[in-house]
Amino acid sequence: MPISTSAQPTKAPVQVQCAGGRQFLLQAEQRRARVRVGERQLNLVRKSSLMGQQYHSPQATLILDGDFIAFVPKDDAGWQDCRVARTIPASAPNG
Repeated sequence: MPISTSAQPTKAPVQVQCAGGRQFLLQAEQRRARVRVGERQLNLVRKSSLMGQQYHSPQATLILDGDFIAFVPKDDAGWQDCRVARTIPASAPNG
């Protein structure tokens, strides 16, 4: 299920798959987003942006624009070619 800039952000978490087998869980809401990479959780706040939905914290930047997802944690630019893989049901234990 792609995250679209024309639709309201969803509270349901999505699995995001990136190049090199990297992946993370994403839960994007209207004013904030949460990214979970393994045991690490990042909380980002939405910023005004001309390109899609942009979220930021001192630890990372996240941009959602249709099927395109850019995730850049501080000191790790290796997250490339990221796409939504699937939606995680709300009843899932880690969802």
